[in-house]
Amino acid sequence: MFETSAIDVIKEKLIKLNEKVAVAESVTAGFLQAALASADSALKFFEGGITAYNINQKVHHLNIDRKKGEECNCASEQTANEMAMGVCNLFGTDWGISITGYATAVPESDFKLFAYFTICKGNEIKISDRIDLDKNEKAEQAQLKYVNEILARFKSLL
Repeated sequence: MFETSAIDVIKEKLIKLNEKVAVAESVTAGFLQAALASADSALKFFEGGITAYNINQKVHHLNIDRKKGEECNCASEQTANEMAMGVCNLFGTDWGISITGYATAVPESDFKLFAYFTICKGNEIKISDRIDLDKNEKAEQAQLKYVNEILARFKSLL
Protein backbone atom coordinates (compact mmCIF):
# COMPACT_ATOMS: atom_id res chain seq x y z
CA MET A 1 0.00 0.00 0.00
CA PHE A 2 2.59 2.60 1.11
CA GLU A 3 6.08 2.88 -0.39
CA THR A 4 7.93 1.43 2.61
CA SER A 5 11.41 1.92 1.17
CA ALA A 6 10.79 5.68 0.93
CA ILE A 7 9.39 5.73 4.46
CA ASP A 8 12.47 3.93 5.77
CA VAL A 9 14.83 6.44 4.13
CA ILE A 10 12.79 9.38 5.44
CA LYS A 11 12.85 7.88 8.92
CA GLU A 12 16.60 7.25 8.88
CA LYS A 13 17.51 10.68 7.54
CA LEU A 14 15.21 12.63 9.86
CA ILE A 15 16.38 10.68 12.93
CA LYS A 16 20.01 11.19 11.93
CA LEU A 17 19.39 14.95 11.51
CA ASN A 18 17.33 15.04 14.73
CA GLU A 19 14.51 16.71 12.77
CA LYS A 20 10.74 16.27 12.93
CA VAL A 21 7.92 16.41 10.39
CA ALA A 22 4.19 17.14 10.60
CA VAL A 23 1.53 16.78 7.91
CA ALA A 24 -1.54 18.78 6.83
CA GLU A 25 -3.87 16.79 4.61
CA SER A 26 -7.11 17.32 2.83
CA VAL A 27 -7.55 15.10 -0.25
CA THR A 28 -5.58 12.18 1.23
CA ALA A 29 -7.69 12.23 4.41
CA GLY A 30 -5.01 10.89 6.74
CA PHE A 31 -3.24 8.41 4.46
CA LEU A 32 0.01 10.39 4.55
CA GLN A 33 -0.10 10.46 8.34
CA ALA A 34 -0.78 6.72 8.39
CA ALA A 35 2.17 6.11 6.05
CA LEU A 36 4.64 8.02 8.22
CA ALA A 37 3.23 6.59 11.44
CA SER A 38 3.66 3.06 10.08
CA ALA A 39 7.45 3.34 10.37
CA ASP A 40 9.28 1.70 13.25
CA SER A 41 10.36 4.45 15.66
CA ALA A 42 7.91 6.94 14.11
CA LEU A 43 7.84 8.79 17.44
CA LYS A 44 11.44 9.85 16.81
CA PHE A 45 10.67 11.84 13.65
CA PHE A 46 6.90 12.18 13.13
CA GLU A 47 5.03 14.65 15.33
CA GLY A 48 1.58 14.07 13.86
CA GLY A 49 -0.79 15.81 11.55
CA ILE A 50 -4.14 17.29 10.83
CA THR A 51 -6.78 16.39 8.30
CA ALA A 52 -8.42 19.70 7.48
CA TYR A 53 -11.03 18.65 4.99
CA ASN A 54 -12.95 21.91 4.63
CA ILE A 55 -12.04 25.55 4.31
CA ASN A 56 -13.17 26.46 7.84
CA GLN A 57 -10.68 24.03 9.38
CA LYS A 58 -7.90 25.10 7.01
CA VAL A 59 -8.43 28.73 8.00
CA HIS A 60 -8.83 28.01 11.72
CA HIS A 61 -5.94 25.58 12.24
CA LEU A 62 -3.54 26.31 9.37
CA ASN A 63 -4.11 30.02 8.74
CA ILE A 64 -4.82 29.80 5.02
CA ASP A 65 -6.19 32.87 3.26
CA ARG A 66 -9.97 32.35 3.24
CA LYS A 67 -10.64 34.57 0.24
CA LYS A 68 -7.99 32.89 -1.93
CA GLY A 69 -9.13 29.45 -0.72
CA GLU A 70 -12.74 30.18 -1.65
CA GLU A 71 -11.70 31.25 -5.16
CA CYS A 72 -10.29 27.78 -5.97
CA ASN A 73 -12.04 25.43 -3.55
CA CYS A 74 -8.69 25.31 -1.67
CA ALA A 75 -7.07 23.41 -4.55
CA SER A 76 -4.11 25.66 -5.31
CA GLU A 77 -0.39 26.02 -4.85
CA GLN A 78 -0.94 28.95 -2.50
CA THR A 79 -3.25 26.93 -0.25
CA ALA A 80 -0.80 24.02 -0.18
CA ASN A 81 2.04 26.41 0.72
CA GLU A 82 0.02 27.98 3.52
CA MET A 83 -1.04 24.56 4.83
CA ALA A 84 2.57 23.29 4.94
CA MET A 85 3.84 26.36 6.78
CA GLY A 86 0.79 26.33 9.02
CA VAL A 87 1.33 22.72 10.11
CA CYS A 88 5.01 23.44 10.77
CA ASN A 89 3.96 26.24 13.10
CA LEU A 90 1.09 24.29 14.64
CA PHE A 91 3.27 21.31 15.57
CA GLY A 92 6.55 23.18 16.02
CA THR A 93 8.38 20.94 13.55
CA ASP A 94 11.34 21.41 11.25
CA TRP A 95 9.40 20.11 8.24
CA GLY A 96 5.82 20.53 7.08
CA ILE A 97 4.11 18.61 4.29
CA SER A 98 0.69 19.43 2.88
CA ILE A 99 -1.64 18.21 0.18
CA THR A 100 -4.95 19.52 -1.14
CA GLY A 101 -6.91 18.67 -4.26
CA TYR A 102 -9.29 16.07 -5.68
CA ALA A 103 -9.53 12.29 -5.45
CA THR A 104 -12.73 12.12 -7.50
CA ALA A 105 -13.60 13.87 -10.75
CA VAL A 106 -16.17 16.52 -9.83
CA PRO A 107 -17.46 19.72 -11.47
CA GLU A 108 -15.29 21.87 -9.15
CA SER A 109 -12.16 20.20 -10.57
CA ASP A 110 -13.39 20.42 -14.17
CA PHE A 111 -13.72 16.63 -13.88
CA LYS A 112 -9.94 16.23 -13.48
CA LEU A 113 -7.94 14.56 -10.72
CA PHE A 114 -5.12 16.64 -9.34
CA ALA A 115 -3.59 17.75 -6.10
CA TYR A 116 -1.13 20.39 -5.00
CA PHE A 117 1.46 19.53 -2.40
CA THR A 118 4.14 21.46 -0.59
CA ILE A 119 7.12 20.45 1.48
CA CYS A 120 8.62 23.22 3.56
CA LYS A 121 11.38 23.52 6.09
CA GLY A 122 10.29 26.15 8.53
CA ASN A 123 9.00 29.04 6.42
CA GLU A 124 11.05 28.07 3.36
CA ILE A 125 9.25 26.25 0.57
CA LYS A 126 11.46 23.40 -0.65
CA ILE A 127 9.02 21.82 -3.11
CA SER A 128 5.63 23.01 -4.31
CA ASP A 129 4.13 21.03 -7.16
CA ARG A 130 1.01 19.58 -8.73
CA ILE A 131 0.27 15.89 -9.27
CA ASP A 132 -2.12 15.01 -12.10
CA LEU A 133 -3.81 11.62 -12.33
CA ASP A 134 -6.09 9.87 -14.78
CA LYS A 135 -9.65 11.09 -14.18
CA ASN A 136 -10.92 7.49 -14.09
CA GLU A 137 -8.75 6.56 -11.09
CA LYS A 138 -10.71 5.23 -8.11
CA ALA A 139 -10.63 7.57 -5.09
CA GLU A 140 -8.60 5.36 -2.76
CA GLN A 141 -6.07 4.54 -5.48
CA ALA A 142 -5.74 8.26 -6.27
CA GLN A 143 -5.11 9.02 -2.60
CA LEU A 144 -2.43 6.31 -2.39
CA LYS A 145 -0.74 7.53 -5.57
CA TYR A 146 -0.61 11.05 -4.15
CA VAL A 147 0.88 9.78 -0.88
CA ASN A 148 3.51 7.63 -2.55
CA GLU A 149 4.53 10.46 -4.88
CA ILE A 150 4.97 12.82 -1.93
CA LEU A 151 6.98 10.22 -0.02
CA ALA A 152 9.27 9.77 -3.02
CA ARG A 153 9.74 13.52 -3.42
CA PHE A 154 10.42 14.03 0.31
CA LYS A 155 12.92 11.17 0.29
CA SER A 156 14.75 12.77 -2.66
CA LEU A 157 14.76 16.16 -0.97
CA LEU A 158 16.35 14.82 2.20
